[in-house]
Parts: sequence; structure tokens; C-alpha cells
Amino acid sequence: MHHHMEHGGGMWFKSVDTDGDGTISKAEADALFNKIDTNHDGKLDKSELAAYRKTMMEQRRAEMRAEFDARFKAADKNGDGALTKAEVQAGMPHLAKYFDQLDTNHDGKLTLDEIHAGMQKMHEQRMQRMPRGSQPNPAAPSSSGG
Repeated sequence: MHHHMEHGGGMWFKSVDTDGDGTISKAEADALFNKIDTNHDGKLDKSELAAYRKTMMEQRRAEMRAEFDARFKAADKNGDGALTKAEVQAGMPHLAKYFDQLDTNHDGKLTLDEIHAGMQKMHEQRMQRMPRGSQPNPAAPSSSGG
């Protein structure tokens, strides 16, 4: 999971470093601040930061899905919109061990819908197994706004 955070962090840095010089200037930081400060009061409150974070997560999720869908399409050698076990092993080998689990209609092929639904289900099961109070500072009052 850490590599996703680092990758996302790198994407964040690149999105702020608009001139691509490998550093974030005051002007670039100010531009980011102004983008987050939606009510333009010169301060960032929790709701503005939460909204910005949500927007960035949704954008990243959409990018990741588009990248995944492109890999799926490249692996679909016969172009029928589904991957056989051989196509999965050749083009998306990291999915091969989950093939039978993801093939919910047991037709020997995986569609994008089957893969996305199966991955969502696995993600939800992982989240349910995680301990609830695993925040860095358990003494701080928690405010879960949903």
C-alpha cells in the first residue's frame, strides 16, 4: 500500500511544481493555497482541505482506472472485451492468481465489470479487517465527518 501513497505523493508534487524544476516556489505554493482556499478568506479550514483531498483522490482514482482499462484493452488480444486465462497470464499476470475468484459467472473469461467488482469487493474486505483505531495519535479526539 505504501507504494501507492508514494506514487500519489509524487503525482501531487508534480502537480504543484508547475514549471517542472523539481522544487516548489512560493508562487507555486501560493497558487496551490489559492486553489484550496475556495472561500478566499486567506485561511484553509478543515472543510476546504477535506474537499481538496477528496477531489484529488477522485482524480487519482479516475486516472488509475483509465490506466487499468488501457492495460486490460492491451491484454485483450482478440478484442472481444473479455480476457481468457491465457490473456490474463500474458498481459496482466498480477491478476492471474485471482482469475477464478474474479470470474463470477464461471465462463472462463474476465470482463472489466467482473474485475472492477471483484477488486472493489476485495478492497472492502481488506478495509473491514483493518483495526478501527489505527490513527497515529489515538489520544486526539476523532472527528469523522463521513
